[in-house]
Amino acid sequence: MDMLEGVGLVLQSHLALVYRAIHSTRGNSPLHFSDECVTASRAAIDGYNAAWEKYLTREDTAWKSLINW
Repeated sequence: MDMLEGVGLVLQSHLALVYRAIHSTRGNSPLHFSDECVTASRAAIDGYNAAWEKYLTREDTAWKSLINW
């Protein structure tokens, strides 16, 4: 994973957190999420899964940096 890819992954994760903090218009329950929050969260999970697949085949200890994210 290069630096740009890593930064994009962190930004996508932060975007999901920002959308989570914004009150949803679907209802008063804290369990309701906005569509933007769900989309950003899924994109972040997809990014983490792609990064994990890259690190899974490495022999070195670079995968430890992935876990720290």
